[in-house]
Amino acid sequence: HELGESEALDQALAEARAASDVVSEHIVRVLDVQYGDGHPYIVMELVSEYDAEKGDVVLGATAASSRPRDVDEVARWVMQVARGVHEAHLRNVFHRDLKPRNVLITPKSRRARVADFGLAVSDASPDISHPTITLLKRGPSGPVSVRGTPEYMRSEERRVGKECRSR
Repeated sequence: HELGESEALDQALAEARAASDVVSEHIVRVLDVQYGDGHPYIVMELVSEYDAEKGDVVLGATAASSRPRDVDEVARWVMQVARGVHEAHLRNVFHRDLKPRNVLITPKSRRARVADFGLAVSDASPDISHPTITLLKRGPSGPVSVRGTPEYMRSEERRVGKECRSR
């Protein structure tokens, strides 16, 4: 069965707080997690760079909307994402929804930075064609939570998700 909205929100906020302990040049930093005025909010580092030619700050874009310049740039992005995920794993923080929309590319230096650690909450995905799901299944050692975008999940996680939804 799916997690309740309140339980999923509490879990996502706890994971965001844990992610705030991860400091890496390959990860978009979570600066604050609060619940105020009846709404949760997460303050994250702004991914941007100053463009001297334009005389203004330019925002980063997702890897899903950025075209790599060449195969070397693709290799650099993959390496930078892998380093970011590894550095998070060293702090026992796991992304669970790694996909191109959760990787931001800086506009000038073209560096890849992983964003949205643990922030995938059921029915909160703005991309309807790739919904994020949060499922809970009883396993032999207790409840197992499966979260993420189905198209980007490991086959074992998709199988657990299908079993949960078919019940």
